[in-house]
Amino acid sequence: MFSIEHFAIASQDTDKLAQWYMDKLGFSVIMRTEAKPSIYFIKAPKGGLIEIIPANEKQIPQALDDDAGMRHVAFLYDDYDAAKKDLNAKGIELFNEFTAATGARIAWFRDPDGNLLQIVKRPKPLV
Repeated sequence: MFSIEHFAIASQDTDKLAQWYMDKLGFSVIMRTEAKPSIYFIKAPKGGLIEIIPANEKQIPQALDDDAGMRHVAFLYDDYDAAKKDLNAKGIELFNEFTAATGARIAWFRDPDGNLLQIVKRPKPLV
């Protein structure tokens, strides 16, 4: 048996990206290295970890959700409308909002590094 502990995002400015996730999405730091650039483990308000690691100098093109490879992180919210309002108030632009055939409400946004993120509200949890 196992579960997913975390996923990693490589950033050219780990301090800035970690701070954005804290300020905009309510993450908290559970571990930060003293070395510069710092490596962070940040925790979502209701669980789940992201590791933010230093990136090399190579730039990647801004990916779309149907491009090959890992594409997005979905954040499950209890109150979708409140989440939209809060994110908009924090200057986060949502796009491609829709309601799936299952009744799930979904909208997309990006972090400052261009990583693709979702807000999701499901009428019935997947697990």
